[in-house]
Parts: sequence; structure tokens; C-alpha cells
Amino acid sequence: MNKKIIYIILLFCIIISFVIFLTGCSSNDLFNINVTVEKKINPNKAYTVGNISKTGWRMEIPKGTFDSNEELIMNVLSAEDSRKYSGDTELVGGVVDISIKGKETIRLNAPVTVKMKLPADIKPKDEDFDNYVVAYYTETGWEYIIPDTEQLRKGYISFETFHFSIFETVRLTDRQKIEFHANKMATESWYRENKEAALSNSINDILADTLDKMGISDSTMKGKVLRSIAKKNNFGNLLISAEKGDLADFTAKCGEMAANSVLEVNSKLASTGASVFSTSVKASEKLYKGDYKGAGKEITNAFIKSFPAGKAFQAVVKITDTGINLWTDSEVEAAYRAYSGQMNPGEYGYSVSKGDWDSLTMQMRGIAHRLQNMEKERYCAVNNITMAELDADKTLSERLANQALSNLKKTI
Repeated sequence: MNKKIIYIILLFCIIISFVIFLTGCSSNDLFNINVTVEKKINPNKAYTVGNISKTGWRMEIPKGTFDSNEELIMNVLSAEDSRKYSGDTELVGGVVDISIKGKETIRLNAPVTVKMKLPADIKPKDEDFDNYVVAYYTETGWEYIIPDTEQLRKGYISFETFHFSIFETVRLTDRQKIEFHANKMATESWYRENKEAALSNSINDILADTLDKMGISDSTMKGKVLRSIAKKNNFGNLLISAEKGDLADFTAKCGEMAANSVLEVNSKLASTGASVFSTSVKASEKLYKGDYKGAGKEITNAFIKSFPAGKAFQAVVKITDTGINLWTDSEVEAAYRAYSGQMNPGEYGYSVSKGDWDSLTMQMRGIAHRLQNMEKERYCAVNNITMAELDADKTLSERLANQALSNLKKTI
């Protein structure tokens, strides 16, 4: 009996000592020990796994993230064990290895949010935020994820992921930062150029017909105006109006673009005695009197009266649906790389044979749902209806969901 009591007392003391150790750890001490948590997950419940103050990390798992019961394993490696993953990167804190028991790869139905505490001696300044990224480990090296800026200000690294793997926080060297941001900027530049070029091409014929109706029918003159519109104007503003579903703003912007280009071409012709105008008498009179602002208003009004705004608006909305803008999302780029055979099995949770579209869309899971919701939100904005009203029409809702994936396939 005495032995049993002594054993219980000793066990109690060990447990209390461990709890005191964890609660008394500084944020730097947290990274000197290995911490592993296993958690059984019911797909019909939401979970918070981990504890920032005790283990240095936490993960938020939304309801419906998995299709079936799973066992989550989250292992935060000590500083010593993390070194084997560091390579030429500068680790900040520990490495986190997240997996599902019995599965080599898995894609999630919804993104989980992982939050990790930075060591106490690291306090990033606003101007240094782009030095810190989350690195995702692959067999061929590290890929970077940009963390949440607001959380970085508070001393945490926070990011979303649709797959589980090995993650770490790193501080980029100048060379790594240049390479990473140059690639990101190149992608964004490609996106803007392709989207605006597609928009210009899609409404060029509509603009030409409108100029005809305004009385600018001479092919040479009209060609000069159209080239000026394409060269001088920011088509990105039209895309913003279309994405917001704001037809009135879209129409007004088109009118301003046309008026500015017409005035520019006309001023260049003035010295020759020629004029863009043949029937825009009011605009010509105001120009003759030097009232350029008034002339611009007259041209804008004449343009809007002749401009098939609804037809042009739908053409632009179609451009926003092509999926070009999706390439600024690293998850969509990962799907493309999986489809085109540019990544090893298991990376980003994919296991897809080259060109296998059906397997790809099945494994995209949460990111596919996100794209489908974006398609539905755009439709609601353009047609001034609520998502509930759209969902009530199951045929239309399903058609839009299929259209989202069809647009992505075209882009790929």
C-alpha cells in the first residue's frame, strides 16, 4: 500500500513539474524541445489544435475540412532537429511537420490556419516584413508562402494551407528575396498584361461601331482614335467596375476614355485643317471656342447615347471569368504544375498523372470550391441577386460551378 501511495505521489510530482515547465517557458525555450500532438478529428466538428503559449503553435480546423474521421499528427521539431531541413535558409523558430496518420498525401476541403509564435528576440519592423516567409518543404527544395502581415506585427507567423506537409518560418537572404519577389512580380505583370489585352480585343469592335454612330466614320480617323484608346487608357479600371458589377461606372469610364482619345486625335489634326468630327456639332463649337472641358462632356454624352453598354459590360465580365487573374494564387499555380507534370507526387498534396484533368479537379477540393464560389459571387453582383436566391436555382448554381472549372481548364 505504501509503495502504491509513493508511486502516485511521484507521478503527480512529475506531471506538475512538466506543466510548470511548459507554462514557465519563454518563447525561445519553446523551440528547444520536440512537441508532438495527436488529435482524432470528426469531419462534422471544428477544432483548435495546439496552444500558442505552451507549444508555440496553433491550428484552426474548420468544420467539413475532411470527408471522414482522421487522426491528425502535428510535430513541432526542436531547434536541433530542425537543422537538417535548414539547407541554405535561415530558420526562425522550429519546423512544423503536419500529417494525417496512415496517409502520405491529403488535400483539404477548406483551408486550415496555422499560427506559429516567433522567438522573443525577433521583432520584425514594417519595412522588414518581406524578409519573413513560410517555407513549404518539397523533395526539390523550399517553396515560399507569404504570411499574414497583421499577425507578423504581433509576433506571429500565420498562414492558410489546403494541404499538410513540413513547414518552417525563414528569414530570406537578399538573394532569395530578389528571386522570390522577381518571380512574383513577373507573374502579376503577366496577369495584368494578358487581362487588359484580352479586354481591349473583346470590346474593340463595339467601340468601333459606337464611333460610327457618333459620326466618326472615316476609317483612318476611327483607326487613330481606337489606337489612342488602346494605348493611352487604363483598361484595369474597366475590369474593376466589371468585377464590382457597376454598370453605370463602367459606362462612364468608357465614355471618358473615348472622349479623351477623340480630343487627342483631333488636336493633332487641327494644324492640317482636318477634324475628327463630322456630326458632333456641339463638341466642334466648344472646341472652336477653346472650351475643352465642355467639348469633352459633349463627346462623352454622345458616346454614351450610342454605346451598347450592356453588351460591352457582359464582354468584360466574360474576361474577368477567364481565370487569368487566378494565377496570382499559389494554390492555382500548384494545380497547374501538378496537371502539367512539373511536380513530384505528394507535393502540395497532389498525386496526379500528367494531363489527368478529372483527378486534378477531384484532388483540388477546397481550392476548387473557392473558385466556384467566386464565379457565383460575380454572377450575383452582375445580376443584383443574393447568393441565397442563386442557390435556390439548383440548375443555374450547378452550371456556374461547372463553368468555373471549365474556365480554369481553358486557362491551363
